[in-house]
Amino acid sequence: MKVSVLVITYNHSRFIAQAIESVLMQKVNFEYEIVVGEDCSTDDTRKILIDYQQKYADKIRLLLPEKNLGMHRNFVNTLQACCGEYVAILEGDDYWIAEDKLQKQVDFLDKNLEFTICFHNVIIFHEDNQYQPYLFLHNQPPVSYIEDLLIRNFISTPSVMYRAGLVDNIPNWFYEQGMGDWIFHILNAQYGKIGYIDKVMSAYRIHAEGVWSSKNRDWQLNKTIKMLDTVKSNLDGQYEEIIDRAIQFYSQHLLKLNSIHQGTTSKFTTNLPKHLELKDINFIVFPDWNQEEEHLYQNLYCLVRLLLTHPENNRIALFIDTTKISEEDANLCISSILSNLISEEQLEKNKNINVFLVGKLDQIQWRTLTSFLKARIVLDSENSDALLTSGTEIIPAYTVNQLIEFGLIFIGSAKPYKLNIGCGNVRFDGWINIDIEQNYKTVDLVCDARQKLPFDDNSCELIYNEHFLEHLTLKEGLFFLKECYRILKPEGILRIAMPSLEYVVQKYMSDDWRNQEWLKYPEYQFIKTRAEMLNISMRWWGHQWLYDTEELYRRLTESGYINIQEFAWGKSNTPELRNRETRVDSILICESQVLK
Repeated sequence: MKVSVLVITYNHSRFIAQAIESVLMQKVNFEYEIVVGEDCSTDDTRKILIDYQQKYADKIRLLLPEKNLGMHRNFVNTLQACCGEYVAILEGDDYWIAEDKLQKQVDFLDKNLEFTICFHNVIIFHEDNQYQPYLFLHNQPPVSYIEDLLIRNFISTPSVMYRAGLVDNIPNWFYEQGMGDWIFHILNAQYGKIGYIDKVMSAYRIHAEGVWSSKNRDWQLNKTIKMLDTVKSNLDGQYEEIIDRAIQFYSQHLLKLNSIHQGTTSKFTTNLPKHLELKDINFIVFPDWNQEEEHLYQNLYCLVRLLLTHPENNRIALFIDTTKISEEDANLCISSILSNLISEEQLEKNKNINVFLVGKLDQIQWRTLTSFLKARIVLDSENSDALLTSGTEIIPAYTVNQLIEFGLIFIGSAKPYKLNIGCGNVRFDGWINIDIEQNYKTVDLVCDARQKLPFDDNSCELIYNEHFLEHLTLKEGLFFLKECYRILKPEGILRIAMPSLEYVVQKYMSDDWRNQEWLKYPEYQFIKTRAEMLNISMRWWGHQWLYDTEELYRRLTESGYINIQEFAWGKSNTPELRNRETRVDSILICESQVLK
């Protein structure tokens, strides 16, 4: 037997037929079997599978335990029943979309004996159509290693194929974890390379009953951190440093997320020394205390002055590493700086001074503190040893000049601001990138733009958003336009890029309605009629109110904007607004000015 397709399923009656059919459609030049572990579903999943097994008795083997095993034990039980040289995984709520998927993966593993895992790209879609489908991977390298896999799980379950028999004994701790697939990838990756085929051949479904996808991000991150801690203690210390960095990364995500939901972070802060007071915005520096005293003083003086004289200094804390200096000497230096600043800047003596000395911390304490840090501030001369030990190299790093130049979340005096609102995965350097969801790589400020924007009147010169306004109700959209008007300075510009209602209707009326970029994607091949296309364009992906040129101009005018002008994709009279679009279906693009 060349390939065993391992299918585990529980209460997937709505999806299981599609999953099985997607395996049966495979065109291959070898023998394969479908081994299904049906874990005592309470719906019709078992009945559907029995019907399939009777119809394809030579192809499908059913494992029907008498009592529910749980996901991980069901997986292992099914794995042990597989007879193939290779094992491909498919959960009952996902499916394959390429009929040559198995053949391509077998060809790869047959040809490349040093590889133990082969996987490919996946399209991810939400069953409720609240969000547009998207690809799981971008720019994934063709070869990866266990070290890469320990940092993040880039292998989607319906895409993976393993060489069988490499992991004979599943460790007991496997059954206690929240994510079995990632662990099983890691266990197999100990024995060889990981190969990537750059083709979309599976679909991963996010739905309300999904074991993983239905959980909130807080739960997922907690399970990830717990899993990595367990893996670390069971891999004989081989990859300890890499796993520690990964844990710090996910801890930071968790704590940033928790900061949105007040009261959920106290369990973490108890790890820190009591004298360290966390604020809304926390920075850290690692001075080289061995450098020339005058140079060290000037570096720290400029930095402390910038933060201390900021109008919102009560929200800002600066943590200074002191691992290579005595606490007494560090206190003398900082006290001198603060004393001179109070005198020279004529500051109140009781003004909030949130400068804290960080001595020796253990790993857990560093991990906790790092999770609260907005950024590391880079000095001319740094204690590189302390920096590496702390693990804070994973957070953003800025020079003092960059803080001033970028106006990073109200730090410094670099007004007027430039805002990229609803940025998602698209970051504009030198702008404040805003989204409702935290994204470590792209988002500077987590903010619900349906509410009052946290910027002063007349504080911004440019505001950009792409595929954002149509996701707001009309009432929310009007409020957003007026908020943008409030914070834009006179002659400031708002640029909006979005799908066009006029374009969609024109396509609906045309015999050429299928000639649209998004309709070429595999996941939309089910669309059979122009009416279906029109309804999906209006209702899917969280769309609330689509605009044509007339409607957008009307609403902008109602909100006070002038000089409203339509532009082509990537074009603008303002250099900083050129080539900003990333979505090919951004058809309606206009700019408008504020006159006050």
